[in-house]
Amino acid sequence: MSGEKRAAKIVEKDYLDMKSLAMFKEEINNLKNLDHPNIIHLFDVYEDEVWIHLVTDLCEGRELFEEIISRQQFSEKDAASII
Repeated sequence: MSGEKRAAKIVEKDYLDMKSLAMFKEEINNLKNLDHPNIIHLFDVYEDEVWIHLVTDLCEGRELFEEIISRQQFSEKDAASII
């Protein structure tokens, strides 16, 4: 083990319709094949009948969405500086 901290995102499949689930799985496959310093790294995926578990880099700090809703205006330049 490397001792590095990771994040886990857990998605309940029942909340996704068939089309959304297919799109989500396609996005997972795309993330598996990406290796870029500005895109979160997907280390592993575990799936059972009810859940999909994603293991990714740990990104600490606020959610970008939280920052967007806290401001009246939000530009692409603002997003770039935060990310």
